[in-house]
Amino acid sequence: MISLSSFHWLLVLLFSITPTVEGRYAIIYGIGIGLDPKHVFIVASITIVLLAIALGALIHYIDSLIIGFKDSRYELFRAVYRFYDRYLLRIRRKARPYIEKYGLIGLIVFVAAPLPGTGVWTGALVSYVFGIDRRRTLLGLSLGGVLSNLIVFILAFFFKVVLWG
Repeated sequence: MISLSSFHWLLVLLFSITPTVEGRYAIIYGIGIGLDPKHVFIVASITIVLLAIALGALIHYIDSLIIGFKDSRYELFRAVYRFYDRYLLRIRRKARPYIEKYGLIGLIVFVAAPLPGTGVWTGALVSYVFGIDRRRTLLGLSLGGVLSNLIVFILAFFFKVVLWG
């Protein structure tokens, strides 16, 4: 049987790989429920680097799979494709200034910004759409993801320790 503490650590791990949630919100969750902040940061950051490696290698296949949904006979798959297509248009507009002007540094900043619509998942798509090679993608996603975690960790730790004692 899984203990409550193990369950919370499992949630931190799962949140760290979930699109839009990722490590930054996993850190808030972990610290908020009383897990050791340093360990939460380490687990979330290791997980985000592993996610960056996986997405860097698999984003082409994920893209091809979803594009294949375009002509599906099932409405749900076509709806997933339409959502994905709109999402790609939105991230092209959102990321273009960062990537065209600053390249790899722009990708790192884009992923590191702890805002909705940024992060490792979106950064992987940005990297794919703008044709950034895999090595630079891995570096940008990993550094950006860990920086995002660090920003949120500092803020969450400050609020937990300084404001709530």
